[in-house]
This record gives sequence, C-alpha cells and structure tokens, in this order.
Amino acid sequence: YLKRKGLVQIATEGLALPAITDMGKKRLKSIIPQYDNKRVWDNRIYIITYDLPRENNTQRNILRDYLKKIGCGCLQYSVWLTPYNPKNLIEEFVNKHDLDEELILVSSLGRDGTIGEMDLRDLMEKVYKLSKLNDRYQDFIDNVKNKVLTTQTQIIFNFLSILKDDPQIPFKLLPIDWVGDNAYKLYKGII
Repeated sequence: YLKRKGLVQIATEGLALPAITDMGKKRLKSIIPQYDNKRVWDNRIYIITYDLPRENNTQRNILRDYLKKIGCGCLQYSVWLTPYNPKNLIEEFVNKHDLDEELILVSSLGRDGTIGEMDLRDLMEKVYKLSKLNDRYQDFIDNVKNKVLTTQTQIIFNFLSILKDDPQIPFKLLPIDWVGDNAYKLYKGII
C-alpha cells in the first residue's frame, strides 16, 4: 500500500528493505508534530470570525476542524484567535471548499490590542489553556527523571502526544513559568 502510494520504495541492492521516499518524508512531517524553536512572530494577534448559515453545518464543522489544525484557538463559538497570520491558509481553504460567498473575516490586534485587565498572555491562557499543557510538560519531565518512562519509545510517544496539542505560540506570549522548552531539551538530549 505504501509503495503504491509512493511513500516508500524497495531498494534493489542489499537486503531489499523499504526506504522512505521524499513524498513519504513529507507525509511523516505532516503527521508527526515538530517543535518550532524559532516561532517568528509579527507582534499581532489575528482574529478569525465567520458567519456560515446553519444549513451549512458540515462546512462550519470542516472550517472549525481546519482552524484547530492550523493552530487557532477558540475564543467564542465563531471567533478564533492565532498569533500567526492565517490569511493565506484561510484563502486557500475557502477556495478549495467553495466558501467564496460566505463571510469569513481575518482582522488583527497589535501587541496592546486588549482592553481591560486581561493582557495578551492572559488571553492566550484563556484560549489555549496553556497551564494544563504546562502541567503535562512538567509531568513528562518528572516521569523521565523519576524513571517512570524508561524506554526510548515511551519517551518519544509521551513527548509527541503533548507536542501534538501544543499550539507553539510565540515565546513572548507564553506563561513566565513555561516548562515546554525544558521538556523539549530533555527529550532531544535522550533522543
């Protein structure tokens, strides 16, 4: 199946073991979460709002799933946030799913775009529930240090299951006590 899909090829020399093709590597990269240690940010928070009729519930669900996939967090039912500019991705999505006639807006806030006592860090906590994610990273660190996770396979799967849920927002917007970077360094040191 993988060979038919072009994801692997069988080497003709030696033991004839399968080798991952470039397309297979690209597919793996899209499935296995990757840690972004740069997180380039333009100092803006982007707000995505949409007004899709209830009759288009399937399209609304597909849009919501896509927004999650590209790292957006839900603020309210049809209001989503992301610190990364989603305009091009959403335009491609709209064209692919024939949503040209529907209303989808992308606006941006500057660094000080909130009013009241909630700052952008607080907003990111509310939207992405970063304290729960931070607790999971801390548990990972503790489990490695206390030898609860003993095999490399356990360590890999445990870390990647957390990383999969990590929106990897810009470092400036993370909580001050964030341990995700320490967990990554520990993971990389073992792997």
